[in-house]
Amino acid sequence: MSGLSRSGRSFGLCVVAILLLQGCQNPSSSVTTTPAAAVSTFSVTYNGNGNTGGSAPVDSTSYTVNSSFTVLGNTGSLANSAAFSQFGGWTGADGTAYYAVGQTLAGTTSNWTLYAAWGGVVTTLAGSGTSGSTDNANGALANFASPYGVATNGTNVYVADTTNNMIRQILISSGAVTTLAGSTASGSTNGTGAAASFKGPYGVATDGPNVYVADTGNNMIRQIVVGSGLVSTLAAGFNAPAGVATDGTYVYVADTGNNLIRQVTTPGGVVVTLAGSGSSGSADGTGTAASFNAPKGVALNAAGTLLYVADTGNNTIRQIVIATKVVTTLAGSTSGGYFNGTGTAAGFIAPIGITVDAAGNVYVADTNDNVVRKIVTSTGVVTTLAGTLNGGSANGTGLAAGFNLPFGIAYALVTGVPTLFVADSYNNLIRKIQ
Repeated sequence: MSGLSRSGRSFGLCVVAILLLQGCQNPSSSVTTTPAAAVSTFSVTYNGNGNTGGSAPVDSTSYTVNSSFTVLGNTGSLANSAAFSQFGGWTGADGTAYYAVGQTLAGTTSNWTLYAAWGGVVTTLAGSGTSGSTDNANGALANFASPYGVATNGTNVYVADTTNNMIRQILISSGAVTTLAGSTASGSTNGTGAAASFKGPYGVATDGPNVYVADTGNNMIRQIVVGSGLVSTLAAGFNAPAGVATDGTYVYVADTGNNLIRQVTTPGGVVVTLAGSGSSGSADGTGTAASFNAPKGVALNAAGTLLYVADTGNNTIRQIVIATKVVTTLAGSTSGGYFNGTGTAAGFIAPIGITVDAAGNVYVADTNDNVVRKIVTSTGVVTTLAGTLNGGSANGTGLAAGFNLPFGIAYALVTGVPTLFVADSYNNLIRKIQ
């Protein structure tokens, strides 16, 4: 034969193909593969997460896949020297989930790493939790009704008791609650103490001798002389102003309904626009080239050179250089969410309250996430200081505590201790974090 026929060649090719598919196996030369061994155990590792003392516990157990394990305690005396950094249990890599000491967790096919959860110790300064307007020398027996704003001079906390149309005063050392001005009847009357009236006051700020009030329902900024309780109108012509901050020379206003940040001279009451176009938006820029979306909180740094804005409708925290009016986004994005991270990788949902400590760190009442967040302004790193997404009213350390729509937040040194005060609005409480 001079060669194979077409049908013979086809048959030969089929045989070769079959041999290739079978790995060309034959009794004298077999190729076998061993399947990867199935994972049968998992481990649990504990991480000190920036601790400055002590050591993380060690769990040397190899757990069977899908079995449960018990979360260990702080057996190695972990410590952290930073402010608001007490050991409060454990969290995941993103710092949002909370795992309590002694909690039983269900295992998976993957290894676990738990990170020390550092946070402030949350207690209740005043409020029974029941809505009302009662003053009391015992803070736990006093009542508030949806308090939205707080301000402090380190001795007293001033509260915008919104639904009560009052401005309340809490003596920090004892928790005693009194009414500085206003009554449960709404109005816009100037006068002294209970003779004055407000309509849904939202934000408060103090320069020491005075308390300034964002009298939201009246579209005004009011001034209260602390020593006498005398209330006057500093400026009008706003649209539902919500947040105020002061350096003693100017009052800065989150003019919420106008999407503007305003500056008011005191005394005098002259109003100018610091930043914002008036149209809803999220653009960074200078002065009126920038835009906001229903901003509700403002706070000054210690030097009075930077103004931070809780840009509520945009789910972001903005920064304004006062001298140049340059607006930038410090953290968060318009998509919102609950994410720790750096800058725009972090997420907030409708943040309202904002304050700044002496070192320039920013603290945010991340209202709809039911948590208090910290932003390191030099890096934009956002972490959770206290609370969890599920909310609640529990006192505790860091993520073990609970809030129910926290609106206002204020910072002060109290007898040398860094302290935050939080208007825990839907719990009708004023909380303290140290």
